[in-house]
Amino acid sequence: MKKLGFTLVELLVVIAVISILASLLLPSLSKSREMAQSIKCAGNLKQVTLACQMYAMNYNDYWVPLRMAVAGLTPNAVWSSNRGYLRELIGKDVNAYLSNPLFGASARNVPVGMVCPKSVLAMTDPTNGASGGMATLEYAYGMNGSGFDLSGVNVWASEVVAAYHLPKIKKPGQSFCISDAVNWITTMPTNFTAYGTEVQAGPIPYRHDSGQSINMSFFDGHLEKRRWTTVVNNTEAWKVY
Repeated sequence: MKKLGFTLVELLVVIAVISILASLLLPSLSKSREMAQSIKCAGNLKQVTLACQMYAMNYNDYWVPLRMAVAGLTPNAVWSSNRGYLRELIGKDVNAYLSNPLFGASARNVPVGMVCPKSVLAMTDPTNGASGGMATLEYAYGMNGSGFDLSGVNVWASEVVAAYHLPKIKKPGQSFCISDAVNWITTMPTNFTAYGTEVQAGPIPYRHDSGQSINMSFFDGHLEKRRWTTVVNNTEAWKVY
């Protein structure tokens, strides 16, 4: 007599095999997704850094100012809202771009595709208008502020133009400029803080490799993904001059 269908035992065996295969594949898929997000983040960080280099070419080799406070001109303007910089980053008429109501009052928002895919705060914080396909740039990437601290420059002065001068940087391939962040300025951490829920002006977010690594760009233009052990309390990496 010809056998029709499956027996219960055969069906259970098939289900067991599928379950085993799924348990083997899902971690790999999750890892691949995380790797893709990390690569996307690195690509965006490369563009953010390239815009800084293009800005320097137009301003006598001065990097876009970390913070610029000039009486009667641009009080308390940080790098992520510098219009000269945004012109290089966006590649179009800045004034027309800023007229978009989704850009936000802080003038620090960019299309969501230009920030790290894992920068939760940048894409969800409503304070600066992060909605409708826009994200807050300074909640995705921040500029090295410890380079000024270690050089004795007070970036918080009432009047200051805190801009790195590229010819003075002795080791541009060892001094980092911009990294994953949750604020426009980053300072040298003295301890490791696990990546979790992002908060404005919180600790450096180690967004990659399951909360162990951070994407960083350097003044010579190259990028690295570094583990927290090479970032924490590493004066040589944070020192610029």
